Parts: sequence; C-alpha cells; structure tokens
Amino acid sequence: MPINSLPVRQEVAAETLRVLYNSCPALRMISREYQKYFEQSTPIGTTLQIPRPWRPQGREGQGFNPEPVVQTTVPLSISYWRGGDFIYNDTDENLFFDMARFHKKYSGPMGVMIANQVESDLETFIQATSPNFVGTPGTLPTTTSTYNGARTSLNKLLALDEGRSIIWPSEYEQNMVGLSQTLFQPDQTKPYLTGVIGKYAGFTFARSEQIPGITVGTYAGTGRVNGANQTGSSLITDGWTSSSLSLTNIDKFTIAGCYKVNPSGTHNVYSGTQNLMQFAVTQSVTDTTGAATIQIYPPIISSGQFQNCTAPADNAVITIAGASGATANTALFMQEEAYTSAFLKLHKPSNVECTIVGGDEMGTPGIYLRNIKQWQSSGPYAGYETDRSDVIYGFGATYADLFSGVVYG
Repeated sequence: MPINSLPVRQEVAAETLRVLYNSCPALRMISREYQKYFEQSTPIGTTLQIPRPWRPQGREGQGFNPEPVVQTTVPLSISYWRGGDFIYNDTDENLFFDMARFHKKYSGPMGVMIANQVESDLETFIQATSPNFVGTPGTLPTTTSTYNGARTSLNKLLALDEGRSIIWPSEYEQNMVGLSQTLFQPDQTKPYLTGVIGKYAGFTFARSEQIPGITVGTYAGTGRVNGANQTGSSLITDGWTSSSLSLTNIDKFTIAGCYKVNPSGTHNVYSGTQNLMQFAVTQSVTDTTGAATIQIYPPIISSGQFQNCTAPADNAVITIAGASGATANTALFMQEEAYTSAFLKLHKPSNVECTIVGGDEMGTPGIYLRNIKQWQSSGPYAGYETDRSDVIYGFGATYADLFSGVVYG
C-alpha cells in the first residue's frame, strides 16, 4: 500500500481529532445543539441568532389579560480559526510508517496543541461573558463551601440540575486534595475522557490548564450609581477617585441594594448580600474626573416579563470583585445549556489529499477537523510533504447570565 494512501490519512486525521476531543473538558461540557444549522445545505453565514424562550408573567384571577410575546436572541458567531502545520521528507515518513509511532511523533502532539487552543478560546470566552461569581480573587478555595455556593447560585437562577460541571486548574485541585478521597464520586459516564475527576454537589469536576488567570482592574474611591432607576446595558457611575478607574471585560461587580429576582413568572425578590445581582463589565472603561459609564451584562431589567433584578438606587455603592490590581486564578461552573459551540465542516480543496473527520459517526458530535497533505515539487518546501490541520468554530452565550459563573481563587 502506498504510504500516502487515503486510509492512512483518515487514520492520521482521526487520531488528531480523537486527541483533540478528549483533551477539551470544557468543550465536552457544553451544548452543541445548534451545530446542525451550520451543516445544512442552505448556507446561513457565520452568525446564527439563537432565540431565548418567551417569559410570560401569568395572571391572577379570571379576567383575560394577554401578554405581549417578546422574543430575544443571542448570537452564535463563527469567529475562531485554529490549526497546525508541519513538514517531513521521504526518510521521515518511511521511518515512521508504523502508525503507532507516527501518532506518537505527529498526530498526538498536533491534537493536543489544537485542543489547547480551542479550550483556551472557550474558557476565555466563558470567563469574560459570565456575570456570576463566587469566592474571593486572590484566595484559593480550601473548603467545599465555595463550590456549594456555586450550586446555590445555579439553583436560585433555576438552572437545570443535570449537566452541571466545574472546570478548574491544578491549583484548585491541589487545595482540595486532602478531601478528594471522600469528596468525589467517580463519574462512570466519562471514565475515558482526559481531565474528568469525579462528581460532587451535582457537578462533574474536570481539570483544565487553559483557564486564564486574571488581574482585577484598578480603581480607587467609592464608586456609586449616578441616577436612580437606571435600566439597560449601560450604568452611569461617579465617585471614583479621578483617573483611578480602569476596568476590562474580565471584571465583575455588585451594586448595594440591587438584588437578584427569581426568573420565573412570580419574580420573587431574593435578599441578603449573597443575593446581590452580579454584573460583568463588557467593554474596557476608564473614568473622566471620577465619572464613568460602564457597559454591563446582563442588562438591568427591573420590571416586566424579563425582570432580573431590583432597580438600583441613586448613590448605591458599587463593589468590584477583588482588590484593585489583584491577581487571581479562576475556575468555571456551568450547566451545559449556558454555552453552545459550532464547528464548520470545511470543504475539500481540489488537487490535494484531504480528509475531513468528525461528527456523530466519529464520536465527536458537532466537531470537525480537516487534514490536508501535499507533496511539494518546488518552492521553499520542495521535496517535503506538507501537512496541515484546521478547525473553524465559534461560541454562543446562550444562558450565560443564568447557568454559569466564575469561581475566584
């Protein structure tokens, strides 16, 4: 059989994809139900608007009281292109024709590298778009209370019980190692997947070293809400020490007296400092002589079908999560419907040896990888085989405000 035959190339691409999938714990823990729209015969472009359910309030009594049907959407955008390339000559290929050795030298490391890229992109996306948080930046959790707090947070936001996960780095795992023998129940459904540790408090715990650390933005003074009853995705503030404020899209905060509201039709208002509404900064912002307008997520909605919090009062104090300029590790907690992903099933170029693998038949639903091999007769790589692997994908924050959060440490 020629060394560049299609069955061999399929095996090489399949091995790269297998390693990629098994090395991406966060990617395995989120929904891929919208992948099908990017595979249909009629192209939809690079962005899909995902509808979120209508949220009626209901009525009391016999009288007919119709409510407007308001549909909201969130985008799932294909915005990442990752891959890897290498070259080898005839001598290399003959030496490593044995596929086990070829996988060890080429396919396996390529799969790990691409997996690290994909996982880093997803975890950075989650970290930036999830407004909820537990723990204190700069203080690694050493007891289960922080993770119990994450569970409580999801419960009060009415997240589904199944499909919950926590993705943490080694620092968090190390701090809990003394409890691990009695803490975790083995997750028998995913024993073969890299990084899965076990279950506790309804979460599947998995390890990832791609979660980026953070540096809290800088600030001084006492930030306050400037104007009562503000709503929407912008918050007008003042009270900062002049030229002290510099926040980015990894920063989170709370507002005194602005409480979470049960997202069901009853809209019961929670109370206590542990139930203050939590917000994420969505754009970098600095102050002008102590005043700043901060772009936030979720938007403040203090009434109506989609009410999510109580109205902030004028001069209510704003508390940034973490000390000014503090560095911190993070972990992520979520229910699988909080985020979704989609991968493009790339086309096959002509006049090259190309294999596309993925999908349900490969055990990697909604994930595709393209591998192209071509012998070069001229140019800078004359006499070499060039090998490239590509993945193109994107993420959507379907229910980030309800079903996910950051564990600070």
